[in-house]
Amino acid sequence: MPEGVGSSGFTEAVPCISCGVLPIPQNAWCPECGALLPTQLPEGHRPPGASSVTTALPPSNTDGSDETVHRLETICPSCQGIIETGYCLRCGAAEGPLRDHFQQVPAVWLAGVSDRGIRHHRNEDALALAADPVPCSYGVMVVCDGVSSSEASDIASMAAARAARDLLDERRRSASSRRAPSSSMLLQQAVESANDAVIRATGDSETSHTDDGAAAQIPPTSGAAACTFVAALIDQDAVTVANIGDSRAYWIGDDADARLLTVDDSMAQVRMAMGVDRETAESEPQAHAITRWLGADAPDLMLTPRSFQVPGDGWLILCSDGLWNYASAPEHLLTLVQEAALAGIHEPRDLAAHLTRWACVQGGHDNITVAAARFGPRQDVSAIMPGSAARDAVPPPASGTMNAPVTALSDDATDPLHVKDPAARQGD
Repeated sequence: MPEGVGSSGFTEAVPCISCGVLPIPQNAWCPECGALLPTQLPEGHRPPGASSVTTALPPSNTDGSDETVHRLETICPSCQGIIETGYCLRCGAAEGPLRDHFQQVPAVWLAGVSDRGIRHHRNEDALALAADPVPCSYGVMVVCDGVSSSEASDIASMAAARAARDLLDERRRSASSRRAPSSSMLLQQAVESANDAVIRATGDSETSHTDDGAAAQIPPTSGAAACTFVAALIDQDAVTVANIGDSRAYWIGDDADARLLTVDDSMAQVRMAMGVDRETAESEPQAHAITRWLGADAPDLMLTPRSFQVPGDGWLILCSDGLWNYASAPEHLLTLVQEAALAGIHEPRDLAAHLTRWACVQGGHDNITVAAARFGPRQDVSAIMPGSAARDAVPPPASGTMNAPVTALSDDATDPLHVKDPAARQGD
């Protein structure tokens, strides 16, 4: 019988991995610090060390995965132990569906990881990538985050991400050099294709617009499928990004040049436009209510693409709010990337996995998706050794709402849609 499993077939009290207190048996949360404890294990669960389970993808891809998706060794959502062979080495919990944690590596210089996180019961984020093998030659990155308060948001996000990726990849490759559409035009076509894919995949055919085209208030029981959208098109050293919702794109340069490349469509952004500082705006109750999204009731699909020439060696990072909840400021993400480099993490897949795991350790409040493209050779870590101005510019994140111990299960993944403002939709 696995360690920690009593004769009743359920877990006995296991010391909290955060504070060491021995909690009440069968309690899901530590009474001292509120941290998530190992789940109850029904009798018959496979013990740690059992032979590896198959990770081959089903041909139907019904779990939302692509053929390029593979499992990563990951953190157990129950106790934050390590899963290596299909089961957690600490508590014995079985690994979840492939959609819960997957990666895509279309080329060595571009990769991504998506994870369910700790608190959600399913992964409603999606990731779709394409790239030529020659580094920094051509690449497509798409990240979508399903709106948890809408129906079938996991289906919506995957349908949108794949549709956008496929259109960008096919049209860019098939166009002649003379008649190639601009990257901005391609991204606009991609988001429209993504929106159509959401409607087709989820069966939502009616919009919730008024006659003048404005978004109408949505009844709490309707919850039409919805998701955010951020995409990047890489063409040599030219990059074009665009977004709808609050999924983001960042540039993190080896020279400590850190930039947020996108502007959120959210109530937090509205508040910042009114002069409220970022930290305050993003901690307010309605901060994650998004003002634009993809879906049958989308207010509008007009993008505002941003194109730039890659200024030097560095990283292009796309992510859902599951990461930036804990590292919103570009300078904070820069610090995390620098610390990863100091730890010997240099490959895109490894960096994406590292940032995903880091977000889980912070609390994993939401699904987490990170896509990373590397421009240039490995970073010279001598420039960011301890004591350098770049590394010491940003202090560790202050403990706040997102970093505090979780004290109760959240039902936000199943709550009906409640719109506080006719032009705002409640996000995660």
